[in-house]
Amino acid sequence: MALAFEKLSAVRYETFLPLVGDVFLVNGGWQLKLVEVLRYPNASTALGSSKGPLRAPFSLLFEATDAFSLGTGIHCVEHHQLGELPLSINPVQVQTDGLKSTCVPSHYESIFA
Repeated sequence: MALAFEKLSAVRYETFLPLVGDVFLVNGGWQLKLVEVLRYPNASTALGSSKGPLRAPFSLLFEATDAFSLGTGIHCVEHHQLGELPLSINPVQVQTDGLKSTCVPSHYESIFA
């Protein structure tokens, strides 16, 4: 597991950007499609130290390909190019056509700081 966390510390916004549209396997069974990678450019300078800024914060927005409910927590996420990564994933509500989804969550977010 230590190797997975080392790999996780190396990922950046640019790592995931070309993977938008790809499907990630979660906990060995569920599929999440990466639909958006968002960068938070103004936050990186606030997080910096005298040795320079940390990785610029970003988030990943996933959409469930099937109806299932994934709880908040650390989940094993696998991608054919990245391998396995332990990601903190949270269900989120996404507004479409002015309506918020209140049923089984269909979108999930992972935030990197």
